[in-house]
Amino acid sequence: MRSGRAGVAAGIVRGISADDSLVYWMDVGNAAIRSVPIAGGGVTTIATGLNVDLNRPSTLVLSAGTLYWTESGTTAGCCLVAGSGVVRSAPAGGGLVTTLQAGLDEPGGLAVDDAGNVVWTEAWRVARLASGNSRTIASGIATRMARIAVDDANVYVLDGDYIKRVPITGGIPERLTWSHGTSLGDISVVNQDIVTDGSNVYWTTLSGLVHSVPVSGGTSVVLNPNDATGFSLPECYWRLVVDHQNLYWSAPTSTGGIGCSVKTVPVSGGDVRTLVDVPYLEDFAVDGTRLYYAELGTNPGSIETVPLAGGSPSLVASNVAVDVLAQDDRNVYWLDFSSSSGIYAIAKNGANGSQTRLFPGPLDTDPSLEHDALLVVPGTVFFSQAADGALIAVPNN
Repeated sequence: MRSGRAGVAAGIVRGISADDSLVYWMDVGNAAIRSVPIAGGGVTTIATGLNVDLNRPSTLVLSAGTLYWTESGTTAGCCLVAGSGVVRSAPAGGGLVTTLQAGLDEPGGLAVDDAGNVVWTEAWRVARLASGNSRTIASGIATRMARIAVDDANVYVLDGDYIKRVPITGGIPERLTWSHGTSLGDISVVNQDIVTDGSNVYWTTLSGLVHSVPVSGGTSVVLNPNDATGFSLPECYWRLVVDHQNLYWSAPTSTGGIGCSVKTVPVSGGDVRTLVDVPYLEDFAVDGTRLYYAELGTNPGSIETVPLAGGSPSLVASNVAVDVLAQDDRNVYWLDFSSSSGIYAIAKNGANGSQTRLFPGPLDTDPSLEHDALLVVPGTVFFSQAADGALIAVPNN
């Protein structure tokens, strides 16, 4: 066994590799890659100016006389800057540093095969660089019960720090854009809902902002930049709806009670209007001309409607306890969690008229723990019961 000091590892050692004569390492404290003879001797600096953080994964690999490494990227305040990570290389004996791939999100693990193909992990995928071209070879969805939106070509997923896109016929989820601007890992930003109109994808966060990006990708924009509320938790079903001209979303109430307001903004951005702002608002639906909303609190609650252009509300149904609301051309539908729980419908043209119970209770649902889902398509009403993992279809003639 050999003892003694072989060299001085200046700063903080992050990654390490070796060949028959030298040991190489990433010196985090000095943002450099260095080497030292295995037998001991002087330390040589091979590359400097690295963006490497001790608290984030970075890897150094030696292959065929070339060093390859990942740099996690730059930080701003609490968090990592999205797209600032890179994979680089340099001759092991020193020389020009080459950026092999930029625009990455916290790259960490790294491997190189005998042909020089580079494979790495980053926050949301495993990717491969071969013959100068990079592609995703593995990725997935990290968020439990992630919100999705669908058009004729793709499924769009609101997944933590990312908006991901996957072909509707199946495939590998790819990053469409970043959902929280340029920040990765900011726990103060929480996603709400996502929709698409086939041209753009829209999503909301608890900061009160509505974002948009083309379905083909590109730079995202905020449609209501002067409407930010900070981190405020709306006590309702988090919903975003788009029609041909406008977006509608649930926002915190200003009444001082527990509930939500419903706001609207043009799809191209512009002035924000508040359509309703009441205590104990639970959910809403939009049909192009009217807003329908459910409010809890009295007997045990009600469903009301108001014109999108503005006006006084009118009663649709009373003595209901609505968790989730939906609508089609004829009816308003809701998941009721009262003692008479079930799936109900009521005609839109009836003023507090007769309610139809489409599916009898009791439902295995508890909105204080987990909101369930309700979807209406021609001929069928679908709903989920998160507590038992069931998806149920009910005829609706």
